[in-house]
This record gives sequence, C-alpha cells and structure tokens, in this order.
Amino acid sequence: MAVGGSRDYFQYIDDQGRSWNIQLDVSDQATLGGTRGALQANTNEGRILTQRGHKSLRPRYVLLRSTVEASRNIKKIVTDPSLGIWDGTQNSYTQDGELFIVTARVGEVRFNPPTVDTAIIEAPA
Repeated sequence: MAVGGSRDYFQYIDDQGRSWNIQLDVSDQATLGGTRGALQANTNEGRILTQRGHKSLRPRYVLLRSTVEASRNIKKIVTDPSLGIWDGTQNSYTQDGELFIVTARVGEVRFNPPTVDTAIIEAPA
C-alpha cells in the first residue's frame, strides 16, 4: 500500500505506441491500472513526459465529477489507451472512498513547432 502522495515513474504509451516515462501519484495509478516501473532508459531515448506535457506532447486524461459533491471535479492522466477508464468500459473511479463519474475523455495534444523561413536561398542542384 502506497502512502498518500507518493510518486513514482509509470510507463505512458502514446497514441503512436511509443513508451514514455511520467511521474504520477502511486495510489491513483494503482486504481487506474498504470504500469509502474523504474525509469526506462530505452523508452524513446529515456524521454520524460511531465503532467503538463512535453514540448511536443500533452498526455491524455479523464475529467471526473464527484457523486457526493457535484462541484468537486478531478483530472487523472491515463497512461495506457487500453485501460478501461479510457476505452469506455469503466465509467467511474473511486478515490478515498468517494465515487467519481467520468464526464469527459480528453485525448493527447501534439504540438508541432512552427516552421520559420530562414530566407536562405538554396543553390540549384
């Protein structure tokens, strides 16, 4: 059993099937079904994805609303697109004995840097 607020690295699988490392709350991911493990050097050159996102990728997440207090909403990152909370087979989540229902599933967002015209004229071949 993890102490509340304990954090560890989990494997995050993006929509293209590549593995990333992301540091998340241990108790949340145990409930959601995330794959816990040591920081893997072989996952995309050891790239780490933060909760706010990488320079090129913001992770997928679900928004949940409390069944006890309707104004209480939480956001949980979903590390694997095959997990039930993401694919629709699981529509609720329990945290500290409180039941939450899924209100939205928000997919990954990719950022492509804008191209810049360098004004360099290439020599003809």
